[in-house]
Amino acid sequence: YGGYGVDANGDGIADPFDIEDAIFSAAHYLSKSGAADGEIEKAVFHYNHSDKYVEDVLWFFNEFETQRLESE
Repeated sequence: YGGYGVDANGDGIADPFDIEDAIFSAAHYLSKSGAADGEIEKAVFHYNHSDKYVEDVLWFFNEFETQRLESE
C-alpha cells in the first residue's frame, strides 16, 4: 500500500481486497495528496493520472451533493 494502508476493520492487516480497508486507505491517500487542504481535483489526479477520471469523479461528487442537499 506504499504506507497508505489502513486496517479499518481491526483484523491486524491492511488488505487492499477488503472493502473497509480499501475505502479507508483510499481516503488516507487522497487526504495526504491534497484533499485535506481542499485540493480535491489535485488529489484525485494523484490517485489516477487521467483528466477524464478526475472529470468523472467530480461530476459524481457534484451529483451526490446536489441530491443530498435536495433531500435535506
